[in-house]
This record gives sequence, C-alpha cells and structure tokens, in this order.
Amino acid sequence: MASRFKRPNPRAGFQQKDDTPSGTVHPSILKQARKSGQLNLSQRNLSTVPDTVWRLNIDVPEEARTVSLDNTEDRWWEQTELTKLILASNLLTELSEDISNFPALTVLDVHDNRLESLPDNLKTLENLVKLDIRTHSLCQIDQPGTPVTGSRGGAEILNDPNFDSDKLVN
Repeated sequence: MASRFKRPNPRAGFQQKDDTPSGTVHPSILKQARKSGQLNLSQRNLSTVPDTVWRLNIDVPEEARTVSLDNTEDRWWEQTELTKLILASNLLTELSEDISNFPALTVLDVHDNRLESLPDNLKTLENLVKLDIRTHSLCQIDQPGTPVTGSRGGAEILNDPNFDSDKLVN
C-alpha cells in the first residue's frame, strides 16, 4: 500500500537554482573572471564554449554601460586578462580559434571532454604553462609541424622541437 504522505527531499534547501539558459554563462561569472583572471566552466554539459567567453576581454561588459567613477566595486576598466581557463568535464568536441583572444593564458584545462583536435593557433599562447588534455578521445592536434596521435587517456606530441612537453598533462 502506498503512503499518503510525500517523502521530503533530503537535498531541499541545498540545491542551487540556476536561471541561466543551458549553453550560456551567467554574467556574474564573467564579471568575476574579469576581476580574477580565472574562469571555471567545468561540469556544465557545454557542447560548445559560448561566444561571450571568447570575447571576455573584448566586449564592453554590462557594468560599463552605466559608468560611475564613485563605484569602487565595479571598476571594469581594471579588468585582468584571463590566465586560467577550466573547461573540464563537458561535452566539447572542439575549441574555437578564438582561444588566441587570451594571450596571457597560463593554464588551459580541457580534460574529460570529447575533443577530436585542438586549434592550430594554440601554439601562439606563449605564456601557456599547463595544458591538461586527459581522458578524452583526442585523435589529432593539427598544428603545423606537430603531428599528434592520441588515444583515450592522453596524447603524444611528435616531431616538434619547440613544443615543451611539460605543458601537457596526459
């Protein structure tokens, strides 16, 4: 016999409500990334990275539309370049060539995705110290002079004397 009383949800009160449409990033997260230089978009089921992310330091932020020099909290003109981008544990199959919009990037974490290749201009990120590409089906990184073969669990960089393999985490 079924109970007449509905069982209480043990997670009630601990779940976060997210009114952001799927595949987008809430403006407050982008605002924080402009301040800190770090953006963590892991575990969001993203199949593509939204254009607002790639244009983080290019587009005029929402808070800049009403300029007030008295507001010391929202100094959008003091934004920091992105140095750490975490896109781990999503459904990404590719990264945009717009990754070059982040020349100060030192850490790029794209592990646990469905990446099939990495953009050609990834090598232009001269400050990149750590590239995490673990646990996905990376088939090929199309970089001139850098044929890359890979399998589930990592990649192997071949024939490139200029590429620092210590940047890879596999």
